[in-house]
Amino acid sequence: MTTRRQIAANRRNAGFSTGPTTDEGKEHSSLNALRHGMRARDAVLPEEDYAEFCRLLDSLEAEWQPSSPRELFLVQQMACAQWRLNRMVRIENGGFVWAVYRWNNNRDLEVPPDHYGRNTLALGAAFFKSCEGDPFSKLTRYENSLRRAYYNAMQTLEKSRAAGAGKLSRPNEPNSPLPAPPATPTAPPAAD
Repeated sequence: MTTRRQIAANRRNAGFSTGPTTDEGKEHSSLNALRHGMRARDAVLPEEDYAEFCRLLDSLEAEWQPSSPRELFLVQQMACAQWRLNRMVRIENGGFVWAVYRWNNNRDLEVPPDHYGRNTLALGAAFFKSCEGDPFSKLTRYENSLRRAYYNAMQTLEKSRAAGAGKLSRPNEPNSPLPAPPATPTAPPAAD
């Protein structure tokens, strides 16, 4: 049974553990539970190139030419799914390298070059270590889920266009999968 002195001590100690107070600390702690990024809220992980994601999104927008907010949302869904599918390739490659190193006790092996330039070995190791049981089954499930998400968005976009429903209003999306763009300074208005 907890005594009054213990309760008072717990309350005093709680004042010392308030968590991060700065914006930088809060942003850093928001990623504490991130393991491998396949279920992350934002499509682009901190070590990934946001500009590269924007190029992918721009290419899909150029291909599909969305004519309404709803169509734009579907194209964004396709971009997020494709981005994560590309990450799956890195996870698989990094996981195999990590497994070989682990099996070989890191002896007599040189670290292969990272063709992706984004900590592929660390990403694969994080995924394989966080998986309980068979990591390849989990990898396959994530991959299948992402492929379904991509093709569902694409089919919904095609059906919407075929039915002439491309002008529907955009639904409220409080949990958008797109990351917030990096802050950019605004240019002063041009003089006439």
